[in-house]
Amino acid sequence: MHVDRSARRALAIQHIYDGQCSFQVEAASGPGTGSSYGAGALRLTEAGVEYGDLRVPYAEWAEWSVSDDDDAAQPAFTIAMAGAEPFRFTLLADAAYSLPSLLHLRHCVEFFWNQHLQINGLPALQRTTHGRGVAQVFTLQGHQDPPPVPLGTLDVLNGDGQIVAGFSNERNRRASSVGRESVDGRSSTGSVIGSGKFESIRRNTSGSTARRTSFFGKSEGPAVERPGARDCWKYVTKHQGWLSKKGGIGPTGKKWLDRYFVLYSTAMGHYLSYYSSHADSPLFSDKRAERNLIDLGKVTFLRPVSNQPDAPLYSFDVVTIEREWTLCARDEKDMQLWLQLLTTAVDEDVAIVPDDELCFEVKTLKDPSDRLIKFDYSTVIKVSAYGVSVGTRNNKFEYHERFFWCYTDFYKWSVQNQFGKLTLFVSVFTSNDFSQASKLDFEFRTRQAVQLASAIEFYIEKFMSIMYLRNEGNEDAEDGHEGGRYASDDEYGDDAGGEIVADDDEPDSIQASVDLLSLDSEEQVAVAVAVSPSSGGGDFAVADAVVSPPPPAQQSGGFDPFMDQPPAPPGGGDFLDAFTTPAPSSTKVPPASSLANMRDNAIPSLLKAKPEGMLYSEPGVINVMVKQEWRGSQGRVSVCFVNAGSSAITTLAASLEPVTDNSAALRSQLSEIPNGGTLQPGEQAVQQIMVECMQPFETMPQFSLSFKIGGTSHDYPLTLPIVLNCFFEPTAMEGDDFMSRWQKLNNPALQQQEAVTSKTPTLNAFVEQVMGQMKMAVISSLSEKSGGICAVGTLRTGMINASGGKISVGVLCRVEINAAAQAYRITVRTAHAGVSKIVKDSLKERLLGAQ
Repeated sequence: MHVDRSARRALAIQHIYDGQCSFQVEAASGPGTGSSYGAGALRLTEAGVEYGDLRVPYAEWAEWSVSDDDDAAQPAFTIAMAGAEPFRFTLLADAAYSLPSLLHLRHCVEFFWNQHLQINGLPALQRTTHGRGVAQVFTLQGHQDPPPVPLGTLDVLNGDGQIVAGFSNERNRRASSVGRESVDGRSSTGSVIGSGKFESIRRNTSGSTARRTSFFGKSEGPAVERPGARDCWKYVTKHQGWLSKKGGIGPTGKKWLDRYFVLYSTAMGHYLSYYSSHADSPLFSDKRAERNLIDLGKVTFLRPVSNQPDAPLYSFDVVTIEREWTLCARDEKDMQLWLQLLTTAVDEDVAIVPDDELCFEVKTLKDPSDRLIKFDYSTVIKVSAYGVSVGTRNNKFEYHERFFWCYTDFYKWSVQNQFGKLTLFVSVFTSNDFSQASKLDFEFRTRQAVQLASAIEFYIEKFMSIMYLRNEGNEDAEDGHEGGRYASDDEYGDDAGGEIVADDDEPDSIQASVDLLSLDSEEQVAVAVAVSPSSGGGDFAVADAVVSPPPPAQQSGGFDPFMDQPPAPPGGGDFLDAFTTPAPSSTKVPPASSLANMRDNAIPSLLKAKPEGMLYSEPGVINVMVKQEWRGSQGRVSVCFVNAGSSAITTLAASLEPVTDNSAALRSQLSEIPNGGTLQPGEQAVQQIMVECMQPFETMPQFSLSFKIGGTSHDYPLTLPIVLNCFFEPTAMEGDDFMSRWQKLNNPALQQQEAVTSKTPTLNAFVEQVMGQMKMAVISSLSEKSGGICAVGTLRTGMINASGGKISVGVLCRVEINAAAQAYRITVRTAHAGVSKIVKDSLKERLLGAQ
């Protein structure tokens, strides 16, 4: 994998060392006589814009724009001034100022402008991606305020634990002005030195110059601050300190090395840099001697406990699309501080995209267009923010592009292990109407197939984040996130697409008409499967691969399941639309039998929000693994069969039986098992099961599996862990609203209540965890006042009501805790007696399941 150079990185380094970002300008004009300026460098700083002797502070700005207007001869950056003519900076028109350069300029202006607004107590500019804090987080429990962000330390300690540069009275004013709070007893104006040996060293070295043994076992000479560097340092630095890191390549590749790390907040996003010594950092040196600069905009996830086998205690991993970094803190408190700050930085950079390319050399195995050279490593796949370029290199290493795929073109992709070799499967649309006839399937073999698939997924997630932000302020658009569920693509409005979309004239009607689960389509949707080469087919790791077509629109067509006067239910229907209408006498109620014991079926771990794992295993014969994905009333269950024996499996077949208590409860569709159901030893096959909930049900469906090995028949009556709460969505609600609806449902026929005794201590945190697993949102404010845990969820179904919308059932739950008696009292109220009973039994089973 090859990584191109990044202009973002260069601008970030300039910001770190010089406190500014500069761009070449051909000419400038502004208010007043003689206000024309020649070519020069436009500098963006914390205070404002500088151009030669010209200074335009942010306080004088009214608005700004960076445009490449068709009516203009050249792209320009314009600053509108209150009561005066605007400043206009005409950018160079040569190739150096292409679309990426314009985007970098706009992002720099966004960053400094948003910082100016937030310092002055104003909200950040809508639809921007740089220089913004986290306003809300979306979880399974709906909208939530972000957790408080701790203040990092600016006080620089050398390897002996002595302070060599103190900032106790010079706290970064940017950090303290954008809503960050101190936690864990840390001062909002002082520094965070930590605990343990470093803290004792600080106490004992006041006024002393004696040399001491450092925490990391080394000594360093004095370092002198670089003139003028202090102001810039405290502005761009969020946190710094010493960490150990796992060495990379070379003779030290197996060693743990002590490095000085700094977390920067720049106009190009957050960067984590490390140096051999604090003396090499920008505060003391202008040599730009960082050993590496980790772009946090490229982070896919943070692993709070390292999976490296030799990792010391307090180690964690930073995983990017390029490589993985293993770092070790001095103690748990230090590790938690780093993780909290890094997590916040990654969250703030959610819509910041890299500007470089990842290049992969692959062997083409399948190309329906016959434009690539098959069975030869001459194909190159380049992945960037703009899309995926596929081309070939000749013997002079000249690259010739054959395809360019926007991220909206992707239908699915997957990674499979074929006889110990990794292969990437890609399915893309080649026409603007996204028709099935235009879909082409490609296969590429490469050892880096997992990294390649992860890079595609990474950029698609960035694309979706940008679309979400670009929808801000759209009055015609609905809330982009409801009840913990992301809105569908057609809710983003016509202005969606943002900066990384190459083809944003896609018809909205196409997006809105496609059902992600393809329950009514003849085309089967395949899952992405990545099997570790060392697993021998035993591991089943699944990456979400279905991206285009987009998810379905809001299921109820604007219907609120909690409204006071819901639409009338369809005549003769089985279900109700809302909380407030009691069930008619004709309503079918599922039998009172409780759910099957998940623990006896050996599948309790599969009953979480996005379950995956082993369903059944017979050593030397077969392994059956599943992954489930749910969206509203629909779900996709991917079943992976692996031949674990030494003989071929033939005539492999599977069927999904109706649930025993309500045969009409689930609508399902199964894909065909590949290769006629034949699996050679070590081979695997994936079958897709599309499911939609139509009515309430209580028992799990049976999954019948049959096959032959050498003429011997094998039959297995398995059970798929599909339960009613799979089709729940957490629903955010205020406490007063909850109590009002709770009172309206005060009908013994609609309420289910039971007191149960636990053999283990009753804990609020455990109850909240159970509610989260059942996909219900906990009302924290109400739970604190009522002495119990209150939660709300919505059951989504595919049944259509009289107004044409899909029917939903609201679910209100309350669990009261008697810690002294180790008892719970479970109360569930819904507008459907059968749903109340099922939910109550499921809550009871989960609360007592660990006993």
